[in-house]
Parts: sequence; structure tokens; C-alpha cells
Amino acid sequence: MRTRAEQRFLPIANVGRIMKKCLPSTTKVSKDAKECVQECTSEFISFITSEAAERCELEKRKTINGEVSTTQTRDLTADRTIGELTMVGAGTGYSVCDDDARV
Repeated sequence: MRTRAEQRFLPIANVGRIMKKCLPSTTKVSKDAKECVQECTSEFISFITSEAAERCELEKRKTINGEVSTTQTRDLTADRTIGELTMVGAGTGYSVCDDDARV
């Protein structure tokens, strides 16, 4: 059974699959590397979500939507990140690492 902390993480198999698509095919990814990226990515998503929730509360909104999350990400991170997230969020199905690879 997974602990409460593990329940907030993205599935490790999905993280590993995305990492492999972003790297050369001959690259091997260690379990520790996958776990590190899993934890960092999950923490980043959690942080953006909490910031978006605060913004919704200030604006008297009840729903966190893509626009709010995108705005928070733009305010907190580099423009490169927001472009990639917008592309994925728009339902293109393309990985942020490789234009020919589907997520």
C-alpha cells in the first residue's frame, strides 16, 4: 500500500516513459533519477496548483481552470515553460521534448 506522500506523486512509469522519450535512445535512466524527477515534477504541479487556488480565492472564483494555471505558471516561471505547457494543455498530444513523439 502506498503511503500518503507517495499518493501525491505522478506514476513512476509515466515519468520514466516521458524521460525516455526526451533522451537519446541509447541513454539508460536509473531508478533514482526517475524518482527524483517524479518528486520534483509532482512538487512543481502541487506548487502551481496551490498558487492558482490562492488566485481563485482572491478573485472569488470557485474553479481552477487552465487559464488560471497558465497565468500562475507564467507569473512564476520562464516563458519557455509556459509555451510548452500551453502546447500540451491545448490537447496536441505531443511531448514537450520531441515534436514527433506522442505523450
